[in-house]
Amino acid sequence: MSLQYSKELQKFFDVSGVTNGDVIFVPTLGSTELLGIQRYSISTNAKNVYYHLLLRRDLPKKKFHFNLHQYLNFFRLRANIKNLSEGIGNGSCTFYCDTDDLSLQYSKLGSVEFKTLHPPIDQTLKTKNRKQKGPLIVSCLGDAREEKGFQYLPRI
Repeated sequence: MSLQYSKELQKFFDVSGVTNGDVIFVPTLGSTELLGIQRYSISTNAKNVYYHLLLRRDLPKKKFHFNLHQYLNFFRLRANIKNLSEGIGNGSCTFYCDTDDLSLQYSKLGSVEFKTLHPPIDQTLKTKNRKQKGPLIVSCLGDAREEKGFQYLPRI
């Protein structure tokens, strides 16, 4: 899968006219994409770009002894982050998470420091006076994660 992602990245860069020194922001990615970016970055025709990568998924819990798959994914992710940060050619790579808690968790992997890049919030959504009648509809976009309070929904 990462080889395919690497090839697709090459096609995208060629078609879109990406050149050395350009900034590339990838808003959501996992191990496959990290490895694909790393593979592309060490290829002979790679562009020296500045990656800004946002990881948004929770890290596995520390109880690995019950789940070998989870254990392997954890160490694969840590290795991919380390390898990508060290082997990007003449470009660079900055890593982000979308919450302070996730940034701290990922930084504790010991590979690189993660910065927090909060999602932009439409300030008009904070209006206290509700003018519409009828039920209030609440939406949660993206993955159901603890940072979003998903575990509290059954109590509402």
